[in-house]
Amino acid sequence: SGSGSEFSVELTQAKSLSPRARGLRLRVLDPALDWQPGQYLELSLDGSSPPLPYSIASAPSPTQPGEFDLAISRSALAPDLAVGAVLQARGPYGSLLRRQPRGAPLLLVAGGTGLAPLRALLQDEFARGGTGPVTLLFGCRNEAEILWRQELEALSASESRFRFEPSLSRAEHAWTGRRGYVQLHLPELLDAMPGAEVYLCGLSEMVKECRALLTARGQPPELIIGEAY
Repeated sequence: SGSGSEFSVELTQAKSLSPRARGLRLRVLDPALDWQPGQYLELSLDGSSPPLPYSIASAPSPTQPGEFDLAISRSALAPDLAVGAVLQARGPYGSLLRRQPRGAPLLLVAGGTGLAPLRALLQDEFARGGTGPVTLLFGCRNEAEILWRQELEALSASESRFRFEPSLSRAEHAWTGRRGYVQLHLPELLDAMPGAEVYLCGLSEMVKECRALLTARGQPPELIIGEAY
């Protein structure tokens, strides 16, 4: 499918990612969908409402062609959407794409479901076996909201070049990790990764503040790739 083409997708799996987000697995019914990690689709979840953009949360897989994941806020999801439902999709779109040759350090900064396209970039990075260090700084409210937590902790344990750094804005007392908004931790992590390409995805206020912080610290604008929702 070229950019902007329309096609049908079938919901093959739905699961809880957090109290506020669900993970959907979809399969393209029409000709194969070619997308690049970081891109999004426009989907109408209930058939009558206007289509909305949802980032693809997985990299293309040769073993499961045409299958992809989404992370969707529960408030956006039609409650009667069941496995087997067929939805209309359009795309792919978006410019949250890798710029640098592989091997450059990668700093990914996400808030909430903004993690979706960055998860696709991560999957692609480790499937292709790069060499540069990769850090994911992820912001959410509390531990229950850490999306794909087991998967990301497992990746961090198995890949010595990957650091997973969740930061909680309303952390419980027992939490020993980072606290507060991602903006607080960005300078420290950037300093630890000179020459890093930085990808930002989250609410527009967060993306704007991170971009300003990075620019003030001398990060070249072409190495700041951001998308807000």
